[in-house]
Amino acid sequence: LAGRDPEIHAIISVESLRSASDVLEQLTRIRPRFDLVIVDEAHVLRNAGTRSNLLGGLLSDWADHLLFLSATPINLRSDDLYNLLTLLDDGMYQDSQIFHMQLEPNKHLNAIERGISHGSSGAELHHHLRSIKTLPFGRAISKRPDYARLEELLDTAAPLEAGQRAEVKRLVSELNTLSGVLSRTRKVDVPDAKAVR
Repeated sequence: LAGRDPEIHAIISVESLRSASDVLEQLTRIRPRFDLVIVDEAHVLRNAGTRSNLLGGLLSDWADHLLFLSATPINLRSDDLYNLLTLLDDGMYQDSQIFHMQLEPNKHLNAIERGISHGSSGAELHHHLRSIKTLPFGRAISKRPDYARLEELLDTAAPLEAGQRAEVKRLVSELNTLSGVLSRTRKVDVPDAKAVR
């Protein structure tokens, strides 16, 4: 159609874009619009101020939709995760100190999930729920129906049955303060045959 931009489907490595300054300069000059940009191995964008991180900022500006994929856990520092999330949506996480406070409830939720996986009773883990209520961003979590159900499930000294453990894990995942922006699939959760190494 006349006057309509051609449809482009392309695959290019972050390294190629990052190191080809002439290509990056040309793209910056024309300011392209992409419907969707998918960045695999997105953890390479995590270090603020690096060429890779600056490239991530440009891709974020140029894309209507941006999806980051990574099989590398971002657990070295929460700053790494903060840097990636600000590339995805710079308006959602404007302050790193507030972001760290938003993560505090997740420490307790993760402890509950680990405890359930290792056979702890609900009563042994109930103190984590009480701790969440004392946190600045925990108060909002504690008012959710999922929290009330989790409290109900953990209010027992008896070992939880398999179905109850699964429900606890689901509730913990949904209560996670990053559940709206982060989707995590662990190897153990993937039913496909594993690669033989």
